[in-house]
Amino acid sequence: MAGEAAGVGGSVGAFVLSTTTFYLYGTSRALVWDKILVCTIGGGILGVIGNELGNIPLFEAPPEHPAVPDIMFVVWQVGIALLIGATWPDRDDRADAIDEAGAPPRELRVPLALKVFVALIVAPFAYVIWSVIGRNVEYARMRETGGSIAAYRARRPSLEGLTAPVAQPEGAMTIGRPIDGLEPGASTSAVEPAQRDRPPVAEYSIVYGDARASGTLAPVTVRITQYPTAEWAAYAVRGIGIGHDEPVVKFGQRMLRQANRDKNTAEIDWASGIYVIRMTSARANLDAFIRAYLDRYPSSL
Repeated sequence: MAGEAAGVGGSVGAFVLSTTTFYLYGTSRALVWDKILVCTIGGGILGVIGNELGNIPLFEAPPEHPAVPDIMFVVWQVGIALLIGATWPDRDDRADAIDEAGAPPRELRVPLALKVFVALIVAPFAYVIWSVIGRNVEYARMRETGGSIAAYRARRPSLEGLTAPVAQPEGAMTIGRPIDGLEPGASTSAVEPAQRDRPPVAEYSIVYGDARASGTLAPVTVRITQYPTAEWAAYAVRGIGIGHDEPVVKFGQRMLRQANRDKNTAEIDWASGIYVIRMTSARANLDAFIRAYLDRYPSSL
């Protein structure tokens, strides 16, 4: 079965290669199909021969280098190149007669059908190559991110001896006044119990929205997470966007801006002692909100 597949694949490859080569670069269109037929049959034979040679232990790829091309491709590529050269179409008599008369040789035009044929062959190969390159780039990025995540988790603080934070009164942790033209909504709070890899935390959030009927200003969400210790807060903020975070400085203080996420959403994070502050919005500029909350929660990054 493998030999039959190699023969069919070798014939198809030789047909495509010889057809495009003879029509694109040959000096004659006369009797070219018999040469294509010879190359097609020869390509199938070369595929079978290469496949059989590949079954010989001498030509097997070593286990430590499994990506080394096997002998079948070497035999086929070298053989088909020699076969195309041996059957290359000669200049036809009409072209020679024109040359002897002193006129410039007639330029052979590539048929439209051949152009379409080449495009149909090249396009899928180009797509496959582009897809492979894209997958390799994404795989490399995933491996890098995976390594960063593993290193991050290795520095996780201990969960032993931690007590749940006491939830503060509604509005005590957030700013209840308008900021940059947006009105504050109702503030919410909740205490979340410890999970397998996270300590108990208290969450406080507020949304600043546009009070005008048109509502043309994008809302801003501010979330404040209270951790049992400052060590846990610093650990948490560094894990929010591993591989996608970008250190920035606002008003002389360090924080993290999340990149490569939704292009229409901005996100800023920083730690302040036992608190982690996160701001998200479709606004391009959150400086007014950052300044207001930095006054209450200076960055400890």
